[in-house]
Amino acid sequence: MKKIKILGITVLCAAVMSLGACSSGDEDTAPEVLSGGETKAVSDDGQAAGGGSEVTGSYHLVYRDVELAPGAEADPAITSLGDDYSYFESPSCAYQGMDKVYTYDSIIIRTYTMDEVDYINSIEIKDDTVETPEGIYIGCTSDQVTEAYGDSGSDTLIYVDGDIQLSFITDGSGNVTGISYDVVSE
Repeated sequence: MKKIKILGITVLCAAVMSLGACSSGDEDTAPEVLSGGETKAVSDDGQAAGGGSEVTGSYHLVYRDVELAPGAEADPAITSLGDDYSYFESPSCAYQGMDKVYTYDSIIIRTYTMDEVDYINSIEIKDDTVETPEGIYIGCTSDQVTEAYGDSGSDTLIYVDGDIQLSFITDGSGNVTGISYDVVSE
């Protein structure tokens, strides 16, 4: 009986939390399409693969020879990266359709659907085996980030270029503990 009561409370808490997360106001407002280019999968010989085109904007990530950027179409990149990922989806709180999460060994790609096309919403680097094109990885110092990207103009290490935000999370000692690329939301 005690286990059933605990399970019931857990389910109720989860339901209340999910409803609160999705209360986004006006349900009929369609989000605007963000620019940001498309993904370009590059093969070993430097030729474009996977049907993508050149990524626009300066903030992107190359993982397994596939160029990724928030705002880009997700399908060419996901196809080029292969099938060794775990997958999760749920109804979107901000867009029509499903939010999808693809978890690879060293990165997490989150997508959203708009007009029946999946777009990359964010890319999170999970460990120190992946670095940004500028050479920053988890474990670098905030001074190394500033040297590579310049002064961010504030105490935080957040850089914005067009529709893409690049964020570096640091611990109390100034060491990078997280890196994420995100679509800038208004």
